[in-house]
Amino acid sequence: MLSIHAKYDRFGLDFGIFNLFNSGGDTTDSIRVKRYLRHCRFLLWRNATLKLTSILRLLSLGLLFASATGLHAQKTFENIETYSDWSSCTVCAGIYGHGTPARYGMVQHQSSPSINDNSSRFWIGSGKPYSDVLWWRQLGPDANAHHFVYELYYYITSPTSPQALEFDVNQSVNGLKYVFSTECDISFRHTWRVWDTKNWRWIDTGVACVVPTAYQWHHLVIQFERTTDNREHYVSVQFDGVTHYWNIYASPRKSGAEELNVAFQEDGNDTQTPYSVWLNKVTLTDW
Repeated sequence: MLSIHAKYDRFGLDFGIFNLFNSGGDTTDSIRVKRYLRHCRFLLWRNATLKLTSILRLLSLGLLFASATGLHAQKTFENIETYSDWSSCTVCAGIYGHGTPARYGMVQHQSSPSINDNSSRFWIGSGKPYSDVLWWRQLGPDANAHHFVYELYYYITSPTSPQALEFDVNQSVNGLKYVFSTECDISFRHTWRVWDTKNWRWIDTGVACVVPTAYQWHHLVIQFERTTDNREHYVSVQFDGVTHYWNIYASPRKSGAEELNVAFQEDGNDTQTPYSVWLNKVTLTDW
């Protein structure tokens, strides 16, 4: 007696258990079993084909949905401090773009201090009190990017010299300019402030920003969002592993430009004390 268990359930089929009795060489049952097995294989093939067709339809619908809703693949710009063609200005860094000039400079590819032997030094020198300098690096316009994570490490030897340090992401798209500007107000309020682009004013977040420790690398991660209803959303700040959620909204202003860039600004204090800041592993991730 030969017993065969033909339970094909991988694709959801169940043909039960059947028994084959072969006595004295009778081939009638053998022929029936062979036909039955061929039928089983056909059903398995048909079921698998139907499932594959369903999967392909779902994938097609997913691609159509992604196209219709404007989903955007994540992009990451790494080690931006090593890029060439940074732009800078001093007068434009002042209030309403009309500040006083200061001496300043940028020196790239510094092995010390550095995390990866390739930091960049940004320095501001003498001038009238409260003179500032702004550096920025264009990354190419991206109208589909709505979410931004600005991450970097910075090192300072004279942390009481700045009035403030600013870390910004700027996007101009569809006739609007979003200035995601954040400021660690070291000298006065000792808090983080964020920029209201439309109304040209700082908003105090209430989140403390203490004087950074000298001769030590500090890790900064800031998250922003350009909302679907065209607002600036300041999401959170993480400093040396401690995260605070701002959840503050502001508004953009009109602009005919198309751009995306990261920026860093050094603000002078009441005596315009010279100082340097080293940036390393500057990264922008957007999607």
